[in-house]
Amino acid sequence: AARARALRGLLLPDRIRRPPQLAALVIGGAVGVAPLSGAEKEAWGLPRKGGLSLPLPPDIVAARLQQVPLKPGALLVARTNADPKNIDSHCEALLLSRLRQANREDLVELGFVLLYTFLCPCPACAEKIADFARAHEGLLRLELAYERHYIPAESAAFRGGITDASSVAAMRGAGVVVQKLSLASPDAPATADCGPPQRQPSM
Repeated sequence: AARARALRGLLLPDRIRRPPQLAALVIGGAVGVAPLSGAEKEAWGLPRKGGLSLPLPPDIVAARLQQVPLKPGALLVARTNADPKNIDSHCEALLLSRLRQANREDLVELGFVLLYTFLCPCPACAEKIADFARAHEGLLRLELAYERHYIPAESAAFRGGITDASSVAAMRGAGVVVQKLSLASPDAPATADCGPPQRQPSM
């Protein structure tokens, strides 16, 4: 939970309680504490003081992700203006597409990936995350933290019974550590309100 809050704090000012949908991942066990510069925030389409923050076309996001070497300490951010129906251009999908380009041997060195997303991943992205975790079991530990529900339980009747709980269950079933991030206070624990944890990947 501390790592997830540190990553969220690196991306967004504390005053922003309902940030635009975005996702980011950091590779390795530590989250850098150096604040992002205005130029870095602009490049990633992040909110910044004194500047207009706009989401970016998926092709521009993908190109910028390509410029970031996949190594411990790397930070990758995705915020797009794509049509939500285009699931391959969702923020999480773009990050996973870049991560899949790492050689299996390199993943052993990476060891750990923390993924932050404001909304719980949609069912399609959750399945992509689960597939990636299964394909790299034993090579990489994957954790995910989100803040707000995408499909709350009360919407199940309108979604054929699909809710965030089923998305979280799919990811946990593949060994992903999933937590719902609470920002009520710095010491507030992350909650696991979508069911009990399932098996974890071997280290």
